[in-house]
Amino acid sequence: MLEPDIYPFKVVEATDTRTNAGDDMIKIKLIVGSSAHVYDNLLSHPKMVFKLKHFFEAVGIAEHFERGEISAKNCLGKTGYVKIAIEPASGQYKEKNVVDDYVVQEGQSKVRKPGVADMEVAADDIPF
Repeated sequence: MLEPDIYPFKVVEATDTRTNAGDDMIKIKLIVGSSAHVYDNLLSHPKMVFKLKHFFEAVGIAEHFERGEISAKNCLGKTGYVKIAIEPASGQYKEKNVVDDYVVQEGQSKVRKPGVADMEVAADDIPF
């Protein structure tokens, strides 16, 4: 279990789907820090679109969000920083790590230059 903090992440799975209410959604699986798996749903619903926008900014592809090019294929393999929280246990479910938000680091551009590949997160960048 990760402590609440900001960590580097990489998207290792991404799938386009819809919520039960019919809103577009991208289901993603992240490797957070050195090995923790955290799942998140990026929704196009008006109350949650801020998180979707922050994700696209944090991974340097804000231009895709602005153009409405929101798909799982744009997310897979992307790296960035994420604010992790802990969701308390509830009923049969144990406590778990959840994504509170995605973070643009100081000095990081919200748009990466064309041709610049996503780099692996170096072990030196892991804050623990």
